[in-house]
Amino acid sequence: MLVLCRVVFGWVVAVLSTNCALAAYLLIESSHSCRELLFIFLVTLYLVAVLSILPATAVVALGEYLSIRHMGYYASGGIAAGLFGWINIIGGFSAAQGANVNDLYMITLGGAFGGFIYWLAAGRHAGKAPDNA
Repeated sequence: MLVLCRVVFGWVVAVLSTNCALAAYLLIESSHSCRELLFIFLVTLYLVAVLSILPATAVVALGEYLSIRHMGYYASGGIAAGLFGWINIIGGFSAAQGANVNDLYMITLGGAFGGFIYWLAAGRHAGKAPDNA
């Protein structure tokens, strides 16, 4: 039960921090009003949470099963989760050829940041404790 709480807490913190990073990018790159930014924040929070749940679950389950505690693993998993969600939004690989490169940077950096935050919150303690022989 403790493992499940740690994993859920890590995922929630990672989703919130990724969304804050994406919102900061949008704040810097655009001239939206505060009301529009709040709406964008809520919509991206929903999208990040919904679209990252399946790939994040796969990454976390494998990390827990194999006791992977490396930060690079979770950052790469975050990038994969971001790209998975991005490809689902735009409609597949064929539509990705005409996509904006800045969007791709935003998604990959947001995913890496979310993976890093997950590692800080929960990934450092993945799996069973190592044997002290």
